[in-house]
Amino acid sequence: MLALFVCVFFCADIILFQPLSPSNLASIVHIQLGDLVRRLAEREMTLSLTPAATDFILSASYVPAFGARPLRRFIEKHVTTAISKLLIEGRLRKRSTVVIGVTPDGAELSFDVVAAPARGTASANSSANNSPVFQPFKKARGTATGGRGKEDVEYMNED
Repeated sequence: MLALFVCVFFCADIILFQPLSPSNLASIVHIQLGDLVRRLAEREMTLSLTPAATDFILSASYVPAFGARPLRRFIEKHVTTAISKLLIEGRLRKRSTVVIGVTPDGAELSFDVVAAPARGTASANSSANNSPVFQPFKKARGTATGGRGKEDVEYMNED
């Protein structure tokens, strides 16, 4: 009887979690990048993440035993630091986009800056919309809070 009593009161705190699926993990990467996207938007800059870069970040940082916790550290150490260096070097300027991809050998992330077009020329989005890689994040307009709430971010298709 004592064993049943102990199990009823102490076994109730056990919570079983399902392993995170690849789509869950990709969503977590995008959520973790949301703060960086907002900080870049304040400087009128955008960020684009290719599906290959998402896969690279997951393969380099995801450990099933720790779940998604290492993702934030990896993003801070590798993505945020690289973008900060681009800002300090002056390569990432107002109205430009940083495209995060993977190097051809697949060994590391690549950070390519796409400059804003000169005034009076076609916009960067109109010339790049046909590209499967270049699709910058877009801010939502006219939210219920008058456009002053959290920004909704549109991410690249993972297909």
